[in-house]
Amino acid sequence: MASKEGKKDRKEDKNEKQQDNSARLKKGRPGFFSRMFFCWMVPVFYHGTRRDLNEDDLVPAKRIYDSKELGDKLERAWYEEEAKAKAAGRDPSFTKAAFRAFFWSYLPGGLMQLVYISIRTATPLLFSELLTYWSTEETISRETAAYYAAGMIVANWLSAYLNHHGNLYCQQFGMKLRIATSSLMFRKIMRMDNGSLGETTAGKVVNLLSNDLNRFDMAFLFLHYVWIIPLQLAAVLYLGYRQAGVSAFIGIAALIVIALPVQGGLGRVIARVRMRTAEKTDARIKVMSEVINGIQVIKMYAWEVPFENVVIEKRQNELKEIRMANILRTIFLGFMIFTERTALFLTILTFVFLGNTLSATVIYPLQQFLNSAQINITLILPMVLSFTAELIVSIRRIQEYLSVRERADFEQLNKSAAPVATTLFGKALTKSESVKAPVRPLSYQPKQSLTGVMNNGYTPTERNYVRSVSYQSDIVIEVQNVSSSWIGDPNFLALKNLSVRVRRGKLCAVIGAVGSGKSSLLQLLLRELAPGSGTVTVNGSISYASQEAWLFPSTVRENILFGIPYDPAKYKRVCKACALEKDFKQFPYGDQTLVGERGVSLSGGQRARINLARAVYRQADIYLLDDPLSAVDANVGRQLFEGCINGYLRHATRVLVTHQIHFLKAADFIIVLNEGRVENMGTFDELITSGKEFAMMLSSLQEGKDKDADSITSDGSGKIKRHPSMNRSTSIMSEKEQEEDFAPQTIAPEERQSGNLKWNVIASYFKAGGNAVFIITTILLIVATATAAGSVDYWVSFWTNQVANAEEDAGAPIDSGLDVQVGPFTTAQYLIIHGCLVLACFSLTNVRVLPLAHLCVTASKNLHKKMFSTMLRGIMRFFDTSSSAKSPVFGMVTSSLSGIATIRSSGAEKRLITEFDNHQDLHTAAWNGFLGGGAAFGLYLDTLCVIYLATIIFVFLYLDLDGIIPVGSVGLAITQSSTLTMMLQHGARMLVEFLAQLTSVERVLEYTRIETESNLFTGPYVVLDAEAFSEAGLFEGPEGVSHASNMVRDNP
Repeated sequence: MASKEGKKDRKEDKNEKQQDNSARLKKGRPGFFSRMFFCWMVPVFYHGTRRDLNEDDLVPAKRIYDSKELGDKLERAWYEEEAKAKAAGRDPSFTKAAFRAFFWSYLPGGLMQLVYISIRTATPLLFSELLTYWSTEETISRETAAYYAAGMIVANWLSAYLNHHGNLYCQQFGMKLRIATSSLMFRKIMRMDNGSLGETTAGKVVNLLSNDLNRFDMAFLFLHYVWIIPLQLAAVLYLGYRQAGVSAFIGIAALIVIALPVQGGLGRVIARVRMRTAEKTDARIKVMSEVINGIQVIKMYAWEVPFENVVIEKRQNELKEIRMANILRTIFLGFMIFTERTALFLTILTFVFLGNTLSATVIYPLQQFLNSAQINITLILPMVLSFTAELIVSIRRIQEYLSVRERADFEQLNKSAAPVATTLFGKALTKSESVKAPVRPLSYQPKQSLTGVMNNGYTPTERNYVRSVSYQSDIVIEVQNVSSSWIGDPNFLALKNLSVRVRRGKLCAVIGAVGSGKSSLLQLLLRELAPGSGTVTVNGSISYASQEAWLFPSTVRENILFGIPYDPAKYKRVCKACALEKDFKQFPYGDQTLVGERGVSLSGGQRARINLARAVYRQADIYLLDDPLSAVDANVGRQLFEGCINGYLRHATRVLVTHQIHFLKAADFIIVLNEGRVENMGTFDELITSGKEFAMMLSSLQEGKDKDADSITSDGSGKIKRHPSMNRSTSIMSEKEQEEDFAPQTIAPEERQSGNLKWNVIASYFKAGGNAVFIITTILLIVATATAAGSVDYWVSFWTNQVANAEEDAGAPIDSGLDVQVGPFTTAQYLIIHGCLVLACFSLTNVRVLPLAHLCVTASKNLHKKMFSTMLRGIMRFFDTSSSAKSPVFGMVTSSLSGIATIRSSGAEKRLITEFDNHQDLHTAAWNGFLGGGAAFGLYLDTLCVIYLATIIFVFLYLDLDGIIPVGSVGLAITQSSTLTMMLQHGARMLVEFLAQLTSVERVLEYTRIETESNLFTGPYVVLDAEAFSEAGLFEGPEGVSHASNMVRDNP
């Protein structure tokens, strides 16, 4: 009865939680009108100005961005591509798979961007007609001019509207592809074979998810401009020719010649730099992850300083590439400043040399033509080339990750593109059904084809596995002549010609020296290690307790249940058998206490017992227990053996790997392994009387290993005679102490600052970048660059105004020629000064690159060094209560890679994939809100700019200024106001982006203020070399420690 009620309560709690999540993510999906004018962002803006936003304020994205649906779609396309590539004898292409899955949904964004560019390109025609109203040869009426002005204003607003919607759509497509790829990558983790898992570090996967996949968000924003820009150039050539004749060809040719060759070359260089940067970042993250994971060992030996130097060296190598990337990127963006002005100067020079007189009605419309093309050529095109180059590198890295080997049974399941049906638990699935089937281990069954040839001709085959849940024989495990290698090389075998049989309901102990193959035998039974030869037969379901305890960030209860419904009575019996009841009373929230990251710090014994309880709670025919007693003391070990292994599980088949020799008498059968071979097997008495040397050693160890041996005997049936005092104390404790119910402990939110960004954060960033003189010099260079650019624009306005004044004074057009006096200067002098200003703009734009890049890289280096140095000196409490992952998505990746064998043996892949998708959906709601907020903010600012432009135009039209405003000034005012329509919102968004990036600085600074050890540098110092680091077992191989010869404290 209690069991049924527990299941009901558990189910109700789960349903309630799902309903809460559903209500949060599905409430108030914006309607059509709300999406068209971004009304759904208004409440977010409103609440954000009054308080901190939380998850309840998130507006969910459309259902087409659901992680599960996108992951399923891309997964099908990827496996189809793998099948086609295999048939064609080539490598599978991730680009082709993504193209087939999502290409058509990308087109609408490109159409909106095309219409936006078309309107913006044609708007100068209206401007040209409007300017004639203020020229000396006025040809249109005020009413006609008002129509042109209204058309120009509407065109500006409509282009802005389409621009923001088109950009948002393309950004959401990048988000869609990132979501789908992230989901596919996590599913790949669930399928990798052990060889691939050994080559896949958590840091590398997190780097792929955080850095490489972020390229999707930006690359697809402007990717359509690859085909839009040529169309725009053709239109600008035609319209420019109508406006200024062949002179326009010179200006547009200058844009192309200046921009394309240089940017194309830089794009290729950036691709190579990006690849090198990614590799250096992977290496740094790998070392940092290993340092943090081994922090207890590092602190025990006081090795903080040498390992800090190892990370600093990795960071220096990474920063060299980052510095180069920043320089190249700054040069790219600098093209926007001088390219259009250089092109306009060459156009004016050609126009004057061809015998024409400069006028506002010619130059300003032409300037807008060039400006519309220049923005795309010098701003958008560099970003397209840069982001595309980085995207290609990222896709290559993702493709390499997705192409690693999978476990053989998963490969068979995932061949959805193959014409044959897939068999899952005896049920035939069609092609479409096999795609939708949950990702979990197959029942062991004969296969008709090989899974592939391993190194040196070593070929593990699926037909070597047999499994049947209905097999009636007394033999539940049978291994016949199996040889197997972890690396696929027959010269390095983990198991050698192994033959083993285990009978139903018996306790089989597996012993042997370290490296003898005990864990490899269990991995063979779990299908994590593929047999190269021989056969493996397993009759029944399996539950597995790993040698290294694996806990995921959740409550103790959730770690034990691991997706199985909660049965209070059974749960209590399991916890009692695993000696956890006393521990629960010590935890602040009982079994509802959080463990893992951000939770309570557990001892090794507590972790081992929770790990064992998870395996025991799962109903199975066979229990594989990989040395679960090694992390507990003798008394607790005796309790676990008597109460759990030979008590609660006494009716099940148990395979126990152990080094506890004094428990072997209770085993029904003992297998002795040595260097991957079966050295001996039999009952304890048979081994003792075998006369072999190892049996004699076993006997001596059994007699002298531990005094607890006297309390454990075998009665021939495998049952244990329990120590009476222990049973009595356990019973008394159970009766006297009552369990206290707790509500689940919640994860403490990450500490964050509220309100506006503090000035001291900005000051800290610039202080980290260099001294005051250097920072002031860099800022002055940036201001000087902006001043030079503005001077070029002003000079054109001044020149055209002087021409207009001269024509008005003469009452006729002035003569053309370089020696003609126009105001204070001749035409030649105007050209010389104009050219000098353009040259100054060009020089300052490129001179500022080096100090700006140096400032950013130096600030990054110093802040990273200070943060990591402080963290290494932090007290252990900081590492016990802080998360090493940036988000729940990355945390799941790290946790899953650590416990993949447990996950797959429990068949929990589908549940974890669903949980990962749920985390992604929550992130999608936040990211979509960020994108929508940026688009709404930009549209509203552009609307204000259009209102300002309308005000300027109609002031010039309807206020009688008595001719005090020359036509050149009118042209400059309207041109600058029109440019403001795009640049103001762009500048505002860049400011917001800058402040958002400074939030990262704020978080880094938080880690520099943690509590640190006060006596780290006290005591004598000694020199340790690389061999000492290797002995600590922190790094697998020489990476990071080959040059480590540092002074460290001699810990007394």
